[in-house]
Amino acid sequence: MIPQGNLKRWSLLPQREHFCTQGLLETLLEARGVAPQSRDSFLHPKYEDLYDPFLFQDMRKACQRIFDAITHKEKITIHGDYDADGVCSSALLSQIIKDLGGEVDVYIPHREKEGYGVAMQTVETIASNKTNLLITVDCGSANKESLEYAQSLGIDVIITDHHHVPKDTPQVFALINPQNPNDHYPFGYLCGTGVAFKVAQALCVIDSTATTPRLSKGYDKWLLDLVAVATIADMMSVLDENRILITYGLKVLQKTKRKGLKKLMELAGLVVNDATPITPYDIGFVIAPRLNAAGRMDHANAAFFLLTNQDDDAI
Repeated sequence: MIPQGNLKRWSLLPQREHFCTQGLLETLLEARGVAPQSRDSFLHPKYEDLYDPFLFQDMRKACQRIFDAITHKEKITIHGDYDADGVCSSALLSQIIKDLGGEVDVYIPHREKEGYGVAMQTVETIASNKTNLLITVDCGSANKESLEYAQSLGIDVIITDHHHVPKDTPQVFALINPQNPNDHYPFGYLCGTGVAFKVAQALCVIDSTATTPRLSKGYDKWLLDLVAVATIADMMSVLDENRILITYGLKVLQKTKRKGLKKLMELAGLVVNDATPITPYDIGFVIAPRLNAAGRMDHANAAFFLLTNQDDDAI
């Protein structure tokens, strides 16, 4: 028997006189707070409606610093996180930097031994590896002491993150975070991989005048499989820009070029074809838990390797 105190009280919306499919849809959208003027974009997201990545105030200087590092063969280190979002954002940003000709290492901390964020000891390790540019993904906003220490060692730091930005903001080369109160990006609910994708978008635009290897037209869209996985795995809002990223990300995931990701789906029993498209459920309950498991059971490097390695024998 269910205790009386645990019973939920339902509040029903007023019945409409003409109950039809269209009426039901409008009622549901109204109940979920989707304004009439936003319903078409809610139901039919368009890729071209993504926000300009240069609305982040530090985006242009961050991209220019990345290109300078690539051009001058400087060592770049990406510091990620051990969950699905952190692993996907590490894979995404390292991929585009490598494809632009950059020398990049990826450092993902051990969940139990190092914990979340950029540790002071990690900065010393990165410095000893002759890193010139440190880019954080899905972390860094709260690591003022360690990242300012990195700056004092001559390492330029670019934070890309989506977590809360404290009032005492880290004084680094660039901060790209939709939660930054000093910034004016119009959508505040990107996941870490979503923020990394905005950096990639910007790099693709600036690339047209760069001396680095040219990226193919539409290069950025092939990164959306990782964005969809991370956005759903991190349980972010499925409205506004995220709705566009997930919609197109599911299409890319359906035909992903990532051999490890395809193998993971195959071993998990996901049948992927035109008749059975990938769904958000598949990500939330099949793909993402397996990526998260690597960091919980041992080290998230295994998940990163799976997303980035294209060697059939190794996978």
